Amino acid sequence: MGDVDGEGAHDAAPATVSGRPGAPAAGLALAVLQEFVEFVDREDAPLVLHLRMRGAQLEDAKDAAQEAFMTAWQHVQQFDGWGGVASPRAWIRTVAWRAWCRPPGRRRIQPTVIPVAELPDRPDAGAEHAEATVVKETTLAALSRCSDQVRAVMVFHLEGFPAREIAATLGLTDQQVRDALRAGRLKARAAFTDAAHFERGYWRR
Repeated sequence: MGDVDGEGAHDAAPATVSGRPGAPAAGLALAVLQEFVEFVDREDAPLVLHLRMRGAQLEDAKDAAQEAFMTAWQHVQQFDGWGGVASPRAWIRTVAWRAWCRPPGRRRIQPTVIPVAELPDRPDAGAEHAEATVVKETTLAALSRCSDQVRAVMVFHLEGFPAREIAATLGLTDQQVRDALRAGRLKARAAFTDAAHFERGYWRR
């Protein structure tokens, strides 16, 4: 997937608070710039949510996402596009995760319970709003009880990434991903007191 280290990212390119690029670099194709701006608009909120589901507090998640987008902007300028990055969505999550883990020189302590976040409602869930809220809160609580590896796999899974891409992104084998999915679903099933909630919940993807 190439180098995703975020070192020096803050010196990369001018960016606004949202992470959008400033003035385009000389020679950068307008189409490439527009594609990147659309990518930021599309992935900004999901990237912050990804980090929150993996244990980051909101402001820390926003900072790490900002740094990741600046790193991505530097990469796009260097290669006039995504270069050898096969999956920008997976790549930006790896960059943001490493940015969150790095400062201040050691891994931050993760909260015991993940804050309730804006998990997207599945259009086919068929649950009323109150019931959907229970499903979301229980899902997040179940994630907080998973190991780091299981939680990471489950978060990517909940975002719709295929198992093979999850394995490549996290440096795991296909079997490790399958084992993590199995463990995550077991945690979820134990957390859901109402089996019907589990059956229509995010874990059944």
